[in-house]
Amino acid sequence: MKKYLSFLLIIIGLNTLLHAQKKEWVVLDTSNSGLPVNWIQSLAIDKNGILWIGTQEGGLVKYENEKWKQYNTTNSYNPSDLIHYILVDSSNNKWVCTNQGVASFDGKNWANKFNVPNSKIPSEVVLGMAIDKANNKWLATTTYLKNNTKIGGGLCMFNDTAWITYNKSNSLLPDNQITSIAIDKKNNKWIGTFGAGIVRFDGEKFTTYDTGNSGLLCNDIHTIVIDSADHRIIGTWGRGIFDNIGNRWTNYSSSNSGLSNNLITCITIDSKGVWYIGSAEGGLSTFDGENWAVYKKVNSGISDDYVTSIAIDKSGNKWIGTRSGGLCIFKEGGVSKY
Repeated sequence: MKKYLSFLLIIIGLNTLLHAQKKEWVVLDTSNSGLPVNWIQSLAIDKNGILWIGTQEGGLVKYENEKWKQYNTTNSYNPSDLIHYILVDSSNNKWVCTNQGVASFDGKNWANKFNVPNSKIPSEVVLGMAIDKANNKWLATTTYLKNNTKIGGGLCMFNDTAWITYNKSNSLLPDNQITSIAIDKKNNKWIGTFGAGIVRFDGEKFTTYDTGNSGLLCNDIHTIVIDSADHRIIGTWGRGIFDNIGNRWTNYSSSNSGLSNNLITCITIDSKGVWYIGSAEGGLSTFDGENWAVYKKVNSGISDDYVTSIAIDKSGNKWIGTRSGGLCIFKEGGVSKY
């Protein structure tokens, strides 16, 4: 009996030790992984659970079953080594938005490689993308310098045959610097601009919401996410976050909430409705509707306080891209196998 109890205590002790050793934070960077650079720009998880990483000057990186594969301009048809945004479509194609146009990748072959010389895309710099119910591709493009002059930019739509560009000169779009785009349940396009607020486009009419006619307190929009209740969660560059539904605008900033920084870089919402917010030098913030939490280098295992992108996998791991600290994985209670 004593031997049995001793054996049972040993097993319990080992289980306790293993649980205690399960890390809540894991850091992957150029020193311990296949990452080519530590500056992560964007993240996406495809329908097969494969992680796709857009980097600054390191191209596109695939992470699958502990194996890394890099796609850059020297070993693939990736249009640029600077990846601003990655969108996974319904066919599991990866649309890669870069500073040299946009291209799609099915995991084996590159296609739909569009830039200014070979298409009617208005700018080489594509910062975001969304696909509507009719499979139209909507691109958020911004101005770029040519002969020391800012040209191009605007909202661009491609329906696999024709291109349509909306800008200040041919529509009521208030600015050509488009930073982000999201589509709601009614197929309205919500367009973020840098300097002119947020714009709703219903297919016919543009409606602008800015500091002069709405509860928005900042016209510099960095990111837009739409939740399951059709709320627009708007990240600004200077005034934190705005939760907008109808005519109601609710602001969350460092002065009135647990948000650590007002320069918002990215927002992701999990299956429970919890917000995961990245900011410039503010680390990772979370908000469950009532409570805030902040994870920075001083109080967590995050490798860098400048968070650029966030993706959440099926196991609940939060993949966090940073500006100089590579890739972090975070999960309360311990990171799951990844």
